[in-house]
Amino acid sequence: MKFLNSSFLILFILCHSPAVFSENLQLPDFYGTWIAKSTIVTGEKEKLFIRSDKSVTFSREFTHYPVQLFKIGNNKFYLVEDILILDFDENEHGSKYKLVLSGWKTEKTKRLYGILYMYEHGEQFNGISVTFEPENQVKSMESKIDDIGLEVYSEIEKNLMKEYQGSARSPRNKQKNKQ
Repeated sequence: MKFLNSSFLILFILCHSPAVFSENLQLPDFYGTWIAKSTIVTGEKEKLFIRSDKSVTFSREFTHYPVQLFKIGNNKFYLVEDILILDFDENEHGSKYKLVLSGWKTEKTKRLYGILYMYEHGEQFNGISVTFEPENQVKSMESKIDDIGLEVYSEIEKNLMKEYQGSARSPRNKQKNKQ
């Protein structure tokens, strides 16, 4: 039975691993609306709009603060092989962002990831990692979770982790448990 559960876990990981069947994003793959998969600030929502004319809008929406909007034209859109550099204009408060992104795609999904560099009055003060998914992909995943029920999904995930942790114990720990 353990062999079957371990085999299922390995198959599950391989089937959901982008590295197995993915390829780098090309220029047209970057176009569209992207939603942040996770953010560093609780309640924050980030959206990235990349148009085919290479103009870009990046928005950060916070619970208790005004929306921050950053825009660029095609003159600050740089693609170097598979690395996208977006050099946003300074806003009225002296804030400026640079996004350095790359990504991958499979037959069914795409992902952008990179670093958001933050500047205040020309001086860099922070950099945070970012991950984006296409907007339609986020909505699709939300509906799938609704369909199977969040509780069922959580239970499956919890059982898989228990099984994985049980199989990952060292031989020394297994011997102690027998005594």
